Amino acid sequence: MASTRPSNRESPAKTSRTWFVLVGIAALVVAVLGCAALAWLTGAGTLGFGIAMTAVLTLAVGTLLLRELRRVARTVRRIENQVRRVRRDSEETRARLDPLDRRTVGMLDAVQATRAAIQEIDRSASAQRLVLDALIANQLETNRVMATGLRPDTLQAQLATQLRQQQAMVNLFALAPIRDVVPAMGGWAASADVVALLVSELLRIRPGLVVECGSGVSTLWMALAIEHHALDCRIVSLDHDPRFAEQTRRSLRAHGVEQHVEVRDAPLVACGLPGHSTPWYDPVALNGLEAIGLVFVDGPPDATGPLVRYPAVPLLAPLLAPTATLVLDDLIRPGEKEVVARWRLQLPDFEVELVPLQKSAAVFRRAPSPAHD
Repeated sequence: MASTRPSNRESPAKTSRTWFVLVGIAALVVAVLGCAALAWLTGAGTLGFGIAMTAVLTLAVGTLLLRELRRVARTVRRIENQVRRVRRDSEETRARLDPLDRRTVGMLDAVQATRAAIQEIDRSASAQRLVLDALIANQLETNRVMATGLRPDTLQAQLATQLRQQQAMVNLFALAPIRDVVPAMGGWAASADVVALLVSELLRIRPGLVVECGSGVSTLWMALAIEHHALDCRIVSLDHDPRFAEQTRRSLRAHGVEQHVEVRDAPLVACGLPGHSTPWYDPVALNGLEAIGLVFVDGPPDATGPLVRYPAVPLLAPLLAPTATLVLDDLIRPGEKEVVARWRLQLPDFEVELVPLQKSAAVFRRAPSPAHD
């Protein structure tokens, strides 16, 4: 059975309240008797008794109010002291935490830098694996060529060509880090050596605008170079085949460089040049182009018709910048050789270099004249 005896902590408080009530009653009785005696002695009667009682009650109430105000003042001072202690403790805690916060921020920065370095190492490793795969593939092709029993001079020429392609691929992967699989080079696509030539020319003249006749792997590598070297440059690539155009766009998106390139769908139509009936890219696709610094002519396909790439200079020459370079691929074909001969007459202020690449190329370069300096 639970005890009903008050606890030690509660007894003093209740005793104090009891004595306070008893003292208050006794004081009230004394005050009433005193006021009655005062009224009887002075002959003031009931009025005097009322006045005396009012004075006594006013004094009592004033005393109680004064006592309560003092208690409230003590409570306020105690709260203020507590607030000061809390504020002081908070400042001390903040002073202890500030160095920790700075160290924490520094550690987070270090973690982010480490993560970025790891990602860069992963990208570099991926690029190195791709280079290694390409070298292995080329070595296997070399072994196959050697096993066919070709004449020594023919074998030597093929091995030299493969070596140039390997060197060009190594240079490309060093000039522009990649983020995804790179489309195959060679065959119908641009070879590694001509793509390396384009990237080198891009970095040399740093044009504001590049125009390509035919999109593909060259588009991707130049966009990667623009991104990696922070060039103020954009590429407009013309393609007559919507499937190839979309394939190029997907490749650009996979590498995160699509913002540098506009692949325009340009169907082949009659170009209107006198004496030239082979269709070329729709001239509407040239709208808005000016001050072109680099042109790569790798289309339309040779099967389209005779001298299919000839219109590039008559139609693009008025849009070229004072410093400009034109690169024509596939010079091993008779049609492209004839195109170069015609372009020499139309571009008298350009220097021409015939580059012995896998499929050979012609490079037309114009430096600014003193009037443009």
